[in-house]
Amino acid sequence: MAVKARGVTLALLLAAWALLAAGCAAQGAGGAASSSADPTPLSSTQLRVFQGEEWRLTRLVENGVEVPLVAKSTVSLVFQGLDRVGGTASVNRYVGGFDLGAGGQITWKGPFGTTRMAGLPELMAQETRYLQLLSKTIRARTGGSRLILDDGTPSTILEFSLVR
Repeated sequence: MAVKARGVTLALLLAAWALLAAGCAAQGAGGAASSSADPTPLSSTQLRVFQGEEWRLTRLVENGVEVPLVAKSTVSLVFQGLDRVGGTASVNRYVGGFDLGAGGQITWKGPFGTTRMAGLPELMAQETRYLQLLSKTIRARTGGSRLILDDGTPSTILEFSLVR
């Protein structure tokens, strides 16, 4: 009986060890247990670090629906100081001002200024959509190499990846 109990105990210990090892592997591989990529509110300290860094748009959600980006297009955002932003909106360059508040709250200062070049209709439509949605965002969060701007709901989301 004692030998049988030791065998069961050993089997339970091996099973527990296997579960622990699997959980650690998932966490290290960026699984749900990993918190390094969980978005947190953008702070003024992070904003100082991100100055001059280029962020590329990877995901655009309008009215709760993900909108595919035009193939081989570039939409970017660069923090040009603690209160200025600029980038490429598909065809044209843009600039604008903002205030960053507590909890990553963003207040945009007026409309964005843009250059006035013409481009393919699908790029111009994407540019118009991007600039309209950008002006609706009120919150900035970052996690890992992601920057997420949204309107506080799942309705409007602009997700960027840091260009390295």
